[in-house]
Amino acid sequence: MKFSEDKNKLYIHFLKSPVLFSYLIGDLDDFYFPLCKWPVLENEDGNIDDAILIFNNPRFVCVQALGLTSDFPKLLQDTIQHLPDSFYCHYLTEYKDIFLEQYEEKPLSSHWKMKLESYKKSHSETDDVKRLSMSDYDAVFDLYETAYPDRYFDERLLATGKFFGIFDGDKIIAIAGVHVYSKQYKIAVLGSITTHPDYRGKGLATKVSSRIIEDLKNYVELITLNVQDDNLPAIRCYEKLGFVKHCEYEEAHFTRRGIKSD
Repeated sequence: MKFSEDKNKLYIHFLKSPVLFSYLIGDLDDFYFPLCKWPVLENEDGNIDDAILIFNNPRFVCVQALGLTSDFPKLLQDTIQHLPDSFYCHYLTEYKDIFLEQYEEKPLSSHWKMKLESYKKSHSETDDVKRLSMSDYDAVFDLYETAYPDRYFDERLLATGKFFGIFDGDKIIAIAGVHVYSKQYKIAVLGSITTHPDYRGKGLATKVSSRIIEDLKNYVELITLNVQDDNLPAIRCYEKLGFVKHCEYEEAHFTRRGIKSD
């Protein structure tokens, strides 16, 4: 099998389905690219027909198995031997059995990928929504520990300036940020959106999400997000902002058979 570091070829491939591959497009950015490995399937012309992302975050490995062609299962089977004993995974349901040949699955949830189709502003200039920075790290961490303990949060992303929050005193009570942001590839994936349990039901998540979209649309052309398919309040919030459902995928944690899970 072959691994690619050719950003241009990867980018051309991902543009075939930019919403499906939104994370992967963003991960071509220099901010993320050193953490990535890209097993690929090339055609006789040397162009990429399918690709897998192995994202080697220092704290965990995330695999994105989102194929386009009927040959993708062969690429995934060849890639299995290069995967670690334990990893987090985004995958299309039809590929589950390939993982289960060698791994035990801890299913997490089914998700929708949503795309911002037509932005509908849902905050006012008088709303006290502030841009966050690294100096707010402690307050951000405290909110996530309380409201979103299972979150994926890369603190480096605070330095992008693409996190917004609402404060009550010195406490952040609602936040919206990004999982991926690339000015170069003109794409952003919203994430880490939550509200403190004591302040829910007031529309605060909608306000901070609206504010970050207002900022991002000046720099990117495509904004997407992932949302658990049974999280109806969040889906309604995002639809209010102008997001539409695009496709479903699965999230799970896989552990190689015979290996004790953490």
